[in-house]
Amino acid sequence: MQVTLTRMLMSATITILLFGSFVSCSYLENNTSEMSPSTSTILFSGNRSMIVFESDRDGNTEIYIMNTDGSDQTRLTYNDAQDISPSWSPDGSKIAFSSDRDGNAEIYVMMADGSKQRRLTNTLAGDSAPSWSPDGAQITFNSDGPGNEEIYIMNIDGSNQARITYSDPWEILPDWSPDGSKIVFNSDRMSDGRTYVDIHVMDVDGSNQIRLTPGDAWNSSASWSPDGTKIVFDSDREGNQEIYLMDADGSSLERLTYNDFWDSSPSWSPDGTKIVFDSDRDEFIEIYMMNSDGSNQTRLTYSEAWDGWPSWSSAPETP
Repeated sequence: MQVTLTRMLMSATITILLFGSFVSCSYLENNTSEMSPSTSTILFSGNRSMIVFESDRDGNTEIYIMNTDGSDQTRLTYNDAQDISPSWSPDGSKIAFSSDRDGNAEIYVMMADGSKQRRLTNTLAGDSAPSWSPDGAQITFNSDGPGNEEIYIMNIDGSNQARITYSDPWEILPDWSPDGSKIVFNSDRMSDGRTYVDIHVMDVDGSNQIRLTPGDAWNSSASWSPDGTKIVFDSDREGNQEIYLMDADGSSLERLTYNDFWDSSPSWSPDGTKIVFDSDRDEFIEIYMMNSDGSNQTRLTYSEAWDGWPSWSSAPETP
């Protein structure tokens, strides 16, 4: 029963966050200069490691940024729409994200301080879950334009949008490998008459698709380690959603979190020693950090709201 409820919750959450089924609301012109008096401000530096995340603490889902110890939490987007799934550029200077501010979910990009917000996709489809190529020249994302979710690639100015997966199941949550040669993603393909959600890997042109995780579980949110040798992900294979680690070929599976709650959306620190993730272990969904072996799990946000989808900037940590 617990597994069934977990899958129902995860399915509903992914639908809300990724498939473009956003709350319908009117668009207000974004003005990043209208900072809330209660919000801290960050003097952003491109050589400073930080964490970006989404939160509904102010009534609707917006993009926030904070230091890696959880301090100086600052709101970057200001509108009545849903701004979700933020992703850092490799040099830490920009953030790609998805927003329905113009009526449906599209991919946007902004500077790391929230300025110069610009729309990259302009379709009737729902476009979400952007991930940068390691050279910062392209972005991969999922879109439901074909009628089901598929993986696309485009240049960082939105040009040359190309579909790279073609299947009846949905394909979502792409993440680019550090060497630029592969993309890991989720798919709900069928096996023996059963639907499962598994992690697959493919070349950047969509060829050589290989399944990395076994069926009969919800395996999601895969993220490459900075050296490309490991993949961290979340899975309900043992009853509830936990964080797991495996080699890039799917071998050497290791469980990192152990509790009765939902741990998901892992993201690596730039040096590969830590992992940031979200969890509802303290009643609300908040951001946590742990060592890459699962030790020293520490809570970073205390908003009593939805704080999720953390992404660690690639810039090195500096004093």
